[in-house]
Amino acid sequence: MKFLLAFAVGILCLLSAGTALAQSDRGSIAGSVLDSSGAAVAGASVVVRGTATGNVYKTVTTNDGVYRIADIAIGRYDVTVDFQGFKSSVQKGVLVQINTVTALNITLEPGSTNEQVTVQADAPKIETESSDLGTVVSNKQIEDLPLALNSTGQSFVRSPETFVFLTPGTTGPGTNSDHASAGIFESKLSGGQNFGTEILLDGVSVQRSDSGAAFDQTAPTVEALTEFKVTTSTPSAQFGHTSGGIESFTTKSGTNNYHGSVFELFRNEALDATPWSIDFQNGLARYDNAQIAAWNAANPGNPFPGSPETITKKPRDRQNDFGGSLGGPVRIPHVYNGTDKTFFFFAWEQYRNRRSLQNDIITLPTDAERHGDFSALLGPGLVDANNNPIINPCNGQQVLQGQIFDPSTTQVVGGQTCRLPFANNQVPVTSKVAQKVLSYLPPANRGGAGPGGIANDYLNPTSLDHVLTTQTSFRIDENLTQKSKLFFSYHSREQYFLNGNAFDLPAPLTPGNYNNYYFTHYLRFGWDFVASPSLLNHLTVGLNRVYTGANPPGFNGSNWDSVLGISGASGKVFPGFAFNGAQYSIGYSGFGGQNYTIQIPNALAGCGKMDSAT
Repeated sequence: MKFLLAFAVGILCLLSAGTALAQSDRGSIAGSVLDSSGAAVAGASVVVRGTATGNVYKTVTTNDGVYRIADIAIGRYDVTVDFQGFKSSVQKGVLVQINTVTALNITLEPGSTNEQVTVQADAPKIETESSDLGTVVSNKQIEDLPLALNSTGQSFVRSPETFVFLTPGTTGPGTNSDHASAGIFESKLSGGQNFGTEILLDGVSVQRSDSGAAFDQTAPTVEALTEFKVTTSTPSAQFGHTSGGIESFTTKSGTNNYHGSVFELFRNEALDATPWSIDFQNGLARYDNAQIAAWNAANPGNPFPGSPETITKKPRDRQNDFGGSLGGPVRIPHVYNGTDKTFFFFAWEQYRNRRSLQNDIITLPTDAERHGDFSALLGPGLVDANNNPIINPCNGQQVLQGQIFDPSTTQVVGGQTCRLPFANNQVPVTSKVAQKVLSYLPPANRGGAGPGGIANDYLNPTSLDHVLTTQTSFRIDENLTQKSKLFFSYHSREQYFLNGNAFDLPAPLTPGNYNNYYFTHYLRFGWDFVASPSLLNHLTVGLNRVYTGANPPGFNGSNWDSVLGISGASGKVFPGFAFNGAQYSIGYSGFGGQNYTIQIPNALAGCGKMDSAT
């Protein structure tokens, strides 16, 4: 049903497009055919044939000797021009790039059409057929230039948008950067706004309603991309949705030969050099420890009053990025041979990272406090600025530091509101809700600081987070006839990781953390139909779906308010608890209180054009 709807919208767009331009991930060949005297040759046959796929495109020159073949799949082509009374001209290896018009002017020599003039035309051409300025990042650059893992702030895998910075006029991070390495995620073209770049994948925009052009989070695997163009100035009227520039990506297609790849990017701290800063710190620590050992050896009855310094280990770095790709003609032995006709390409990649967490030392209630005994908080009597004792009007006694008062005894005495203190700071734990909440709090696991050692008494032993990203791409191209060509592509990306670098409390209590989950789907369908030698219809339809979920680690389907016994409320996340600091600034750590959110921005886009050489 979704496919039929997408197809119907595309047809409607095609019918309304007229001869207007439309977005595309293809290229064009255009030029003129002249004789040796410089006169135009009208009616000459121009045949373009793909060297890798056998794709054939045909047209004839106009009365002015001009020809144009639009929406050609990117790649190299042999261009053959024939006309009665002239030698056949063959231009070998003409390069067609994405969103680029290749200018190819041909001069025919008198002679028989049985004679052939062959020219190697694989040298780059100067752009003379359009006014836009930009840079094409080729397949060779994508394959040969190195890309770092976990480097962009929003994506752990290799990011294809890194190559955008090969283009003059690209800057990052943006003016509202939220991450030190978010330059790719928030890059700007030609002075445009953050997230203001128009990004196309296989000819259809990937704009999202929730965060615009945030392609770094959702892009297909680099293995599936063949080339892309970054347009930075004077783009043609076919483009929109941009305050700066356009990034247009196209995915790989199969060819008449099978090609594949297998790769593994492996990182481990055992293979890493120790950072200079750690070597320097450890050198100082070893020197100090040697001095302490020498002192203790010389003074056995008077040991050094301190502990040896800790030797810092290399930071944990365990990343694996692996996958592969395969493309070629569709062949079923003794049944079907897709050479020059049906092609496929498949790519798969998975990234895994068992990254270390930097948990903070926090303060949780001691065993005595869990039973209502807060006597360790009691300190000396409080005095005012004139060193006079501060008296509680409710009982006429001096107020003690760290004293806890019973809210049920609130009263007004002598015009002052006051409360009676709990005797010896012993607070009865009668609330069943409080008892239930306390049952989820882990016990203190380290020596504390402050009065009675009650502060900084817990460090969560959980130290690892599992980051997992899986990318899948598939494309199929079909040459139905020399006049009709189809393609379909599908790209998905599933990404799961913990927000933040700390996990201070176990689930369901963890404050300020949530699990990020992205699942992106990009579907594209394209159809080219040559209605006549001078008229081409091009249709592209796309569906974008981005599932974005953020849920706390304690989200497991439980109604936590009901589990804790809180009446008149319900919720799927553990309720939040926060504490004000006491006179000793103990700062009991809060817990719970995260949000559970889901966003599913969908977009159906399609457009077409009729391109005429006349």
